[in-house]
Amino acid sequence: MDKRPAVKKARRHDSKNNDNSCSRLGDLPDALLQHILGFLPLKDVVRTSALSRRWESLWASVPNLYFNELEFPDRLCFLGFVERALLLRDSSPLKSFSLLCFVDREASRINSWICTAMRCKVQNLRVCLWLPSEPDINFVFPSCTFRSETLTEFYLDMHNYARLPPSICLPKLKILTLVGVTFEDDGSIEKLFSVPSLQKLTLLDCTWSHLKALNISAPKLGSLYITEKVVSTDIIDNCPVLINAPNLLYFYYTGGFFSKYAIYGASVLVQALVGVHGLVEGISDQFASHGYKLLKDLSSVKHLTVTYNILEVFNVRKDFLDSFPVFSCLLVLAFNLDRVKLDSKALLAMLSNSPCLISISFGGGLVVDSEKDEGILDPAPQCFMSSLKFITICKFDATDDQLLAVSIMLKAAKVLDRLCIKCSEHWSENFSGNLLQHIMELPRSSDQCTISLVT
Repeated sequence: MDKRPAVKKARRHDSKNNDNSCSRLGDLPDALLQHILGFLPLKDVVRTSALSRRWESLWASVPNLYFNELEFPDRLCFLGFVERALLLRDSSPLKSFSLLCFVDREASRINSWICTAMRCKVQNLRVCLWLPSEPDINFVFPSCTFRSETLTEFYLDMHNYARLPPSICLPKLKILTLVGVTFEDDGSIEKLFSVPSLQKLTLLDCTWSHLKALNISAPKLGSLYITEKVVSTDIIDNCPVLINAPNLLYFYYTGGFFSKYAIYGASVLVQALVGVHGLVEGISDQFASHGYKLLKDLSSVKHLTVTYNILEVFNVRKDFLDSFPVFSCLLVLAFNLDRVKLDSKALLAMLSNSPCLISISFGGGLVVDSEKDEGILDPAPQCFMSSLKFITICKFDATDDQLLAVSIMLKAAKVLDRLCIKCSEHWSENFSGNLLQHIMELPRSSDQCTISLVT
């Protein structure tokens, strides 16, 4: 039987479906088509103008503009593309405007592009500028950037001085991210950090060492992320960072405690992370005092992640050990990166002052310096007697000192529900036999405790 007519019929049917698909796409309202175009690279969006007369003007109202100089073969091509795109675009509101480019001698042109975005009532502004090292080339943001009734999110990556206007009015700004910015000592940055609507602030590798103090005072601030830039000079005299945020819920810090941090009024902290670089030679006292002050200000937190080297410095500071802050609300404690010593005086002080602790994890492992368990967690902290339910130990090598640490924990934890041990890839080099069975046979104080071993 000849099936060729059927094939032709099928082809005609497919062609009809394609026509219907095109028709259905064309039937979509402009707003929906512009929303779809907003997910495409701008070069492709501009090419849609060749589809039909309707599409000629449709791209000019796309809500998202993204310009990245690295995607162009040369600088002149990039500059020309941005100029034409902004010239041909209408004045409809922008949801987002992203600009990534080098700053050479075209600072005024870049300013004009940013001003165009501000005139289009942009909501999300992302600017990443690469400036040369020549001292005569700098960049001053146009004042309209900091006077906007619509801007809700601002991301600035600029490894240079940020010169801001004296007057700042951003009533809807909720999210602010600054990367590599050096702050001017003129009070303008503090005005930016005091925007009443600000809810999330991120400072990554920024510099404020020459300021007398850095004040962050935002009544609605709920999340604060600070990655402190590693410095090699003027370490001792770094300025204090004063944080007044009564509604702060999440605080994340990584650095070297080059600055002294003070947090005021944060009574509802949910989660905090304090991670520090290796101790810089010559500033152990500063490291300890700044670390102690920050932990004290975070004592109301419920979930805390820290690097162990913070506590390790406290071991030689009896004054800090005797007045260790009480973490009365702490439920979850996690140590990341570093291997924790179970017989550390500072660790015992922290566990003893965390009466409600439910879960503790050792991301870098757990060891005992001593060859005997005498006096370690004996007497056991209150949380081991009444609330500690979960213990997680990672990077377990199954060495004698690590097995001793596990044994001590099992004896001390009276109400433990679960012990999870995650082995390293080298554990079998240190232990021959059935490791799980060996751990299961260790004495324990909790009858309901289950033990899991991940190899």
